[in-house]
Amino acid sequence: MSTDLADAMAVSLRPVLRAWEAWASDARDAIPRPVDGPHAVADGPSPDRLLLVGAGGAVGWGVVSHELALPGSVARALRAGTGRGAVVDVLADERWGLSDIASALRSASPGRYDVVVVVLGAVDVLSGQTSRAWRDAIHDLLEGWRSTAGWATRLVVLQIPELGDLPGLHGAVVGWAERRANELNAILQAQLATERGIDVLRLPPAPALGLAPDAAISRGDYALTGTILAAALMDDLDRVVGVPVAQRRSLGAADAARNDLLVLALSQHRARLEWIVAVAAAAFRAPSALVTVLGPDRQWHVARTGPIAESVPIQDSFCLYAVELDEPLIVLDAQRDARFADNPLVTAPGGIRFYAGAAIEGADGRPVGAVCVIDREPRTSMTAAERGLLVSLARRAQEVVWAAEAEFAHSS
Repeated sequence: MSTDLADAMAVSLRPVLRAWEAWASDARDAIPRPVDGPHAVADGPSPDRLLLVGAGGAVGWGVVSHELALPGSVARALRAGTGRGAVVDVLADERWGLSDIASALRSASPGRYDVVVVVLGAVDVLSGQTSRAWRDAIHDLLEGWRSTAGWATRLVVLQIPELGDLPGLHGAVVGWAERRANELNAILQAQLATERGIDVLRLPPAPALGLAPDAAISRGDYALTGTILAAALMDDLDRVVGVPVAQRRSLGAADAARNDLLVLALSQHRARLEWIVAVAAAAFRAPSALVTVLGPDRQWHVARTGPIAESVPIQDSFCLYAVELDEPLIVLDAQRDARFADNPLVTAPGGIRFYAGAAIEGADGRPVGAVCVIDREPRTSMTAAERGLLVSLARRAQEVVWAAEAEFAHSS
């Protein structure tokens, strides 16, 4: 079938597809989906950082946690295969077509990740997308990728999956949808085939649409898909081990102002944050542990143990350095570190000698602060297990931050 004829068929079916989407949307409302923070973690040393962005299988139909959905399955499979940790963030919306995904990717700071995986659903097929609009969306994806990704970051695009049965649609329309998906996938493959650093993959059918309340979705589906995807990513991730991804986003004035508002929102979550610092202080045998938030003028201590003030001037902050790193900032002896030797927090009587901090990010990727432990005595080493624990505690604090941000946005 010629492109013009295929596009004409797609346009002519739009009224049918819109009516079907209204029905399917109601059916999907009855299916569980994740309600937790949009990320999954498999603890381990030197964690790989991944972003899943898109629709389809990235949404998490049938489970209530991303740890049980595709992000968690990928993270655990990567850890099993590489021996390293994995942090998988996810940006997903069932309504996103490729154009929406391209826009989301632009604002996601993709250079912070080792690999970005674009997960396509069936939206572009089932909205009657034309070939020209599809090519334009691919172009937007590429332009956004080139302008925002780090040189070491890889992009993997998962093709539109097999659609299978579509309850509520006539068999002839279902057959057309499968053919149309293949046509759009062929265009995608042709346009990306010569792009360096970009791979196009097609995975087996996965829990993607969730069209009816009795949709057969199980954790095993995600485990299989996650294992296959992880196997496809391991070579790329092994090649960039030890190669730093783009530096984290620096703290700007607008970010700091947002963080100032966050301090008040976090007061409703103090018990969870105080548990985190209590665990950190005990695990590291340190007199003080903190959860910090970086504002325009002050570093706020939203949870703390030990003889620590409520805040310190931002110019004296160790955490300003920690939030720009992918790995924890470890300062074994601050008096011997040129960055901190003249810091008033170090030179004062009983000042800081040892510091270890792991960054916390907001849901939008901005630097928020850190989970850190400090001691008035220097140390000679820090084990990989201790680093991993610090990162894990920072992830727990980050979950609290994201929950507080969501509540604040809802109340506003």
